[in-house]
Amino acid sequence: MNHLTLPHLRTPININFDLTYNCNAKCKFCFISNKLIHDRFQSKKKIFKIIDKLFESNIFRINFFGGEPSLHPDILEIIKYAKEKNFKVTLVTNSLAFNKSNILEYEKYLDGIGVSLHGPEKIHNYLMGVLNAYKQALFVIEHFSKANKLVGVNFTLTKENYKYFYDTALNLCEHYHIGFVAISRFISSDDTFLGKELKSKYEPDKDVLNYTLEKMNILQEQYPLVDIRMSIFFPLCIVKNPSHKKFLLPCSFGQNYCTIDYNGNIKLCSYGNAVIGNILEDNFEEIWKSNPLLIKYRSCEWFPTKCRNCPDFPKCLGGCKVTNKSKSFSVDKLAL
Repeated sequence: MNHLTLPHLRTPININFDLTYNCNAKCKFCFISNKLIHDRFQSKKKIFKIIDKLFESNIFRINFFGGEPSLHPDILEIIKYAKEKNFKVTLVTNSLAFNKSNILEYEKYLDGIGVSLHGPEKIHNYLMGVLNAYKQALFVIEHFSKANKLVGVNFTLTKENYKYFYDTALNLCEHYHIGFVAISRFISSDDTFLGKELKSKYEPDKDVLNYTLEKMNILQEQYPLVDIRMSIFFPLCIVKNPSHKKFLLPCSFGQNYCTIDYNGNIKLCSYGNAVIGNILEDNFEEIWKSNPLLIKYRSCEWFPTKCRNCPDFPKCLGGCKVTNKSKSFSVDKLAL
């Protein structure tokens, strides 16, 4: 049996900053609760305080996330403030709030951008629930590509769009200077747009995931310099072709990554619910070192015996830990 205890840094290197849960799209696979999508915007003053605390904690990179972070009325001042603190600043966006006037400001202060794009035009617009979503995504991708800024694509994988992944990614790699293609496996939640009744229609199963890995492998052979990866992981034990395991890395939350929301709450992951402290009220370094939930997580004792006995366990760590929304963390439901 593997008696593994997860190592961790003094504080995380990378932070997902959930700037808002508001959004201007209606994605059928959105993981954000319906209770939060019309939430208020946090004040610029408080956001700056959170950034100051992250600076004091020697964080390297802030990735602005949501919701849709570009909807915050002070977003340009916020990313400018973060950049002036010498953070590496990136942003994930659906691109709908970008236009010819503000995109130059984004270009000035962002080190990189991840654009949501989930298939060809008809499929992407349908999944986003917005008529011009595809054209907007290409507008942002093309601009950052021409500016020689890091630009990548975030493709949310569902049962409805998985067969379009390869052609969509290939087209982008052929026509733009794409730095990365990140595939996020859709994980459902009961209180989102989707609801319980449509989970099976969208949530990818093992066959869909293995099909996608095969297409990722073909794309990687064609574009070896593009970083192609699964960004929401799953257990290595369900991977049929061992050579495809290279696209899956163990999740690093609790080791060098976590999430901060706009109230300063420290979360294990943007996709999960567990809160381990508040950066405005508590010492971040002390939370990261001594929080009981983190200590339990890093101990690995909570993993099933079959996971801990697996030779791939250190490279897998049970896949995604937040597929069961009723728990702070658990082994991926695909491993059970």
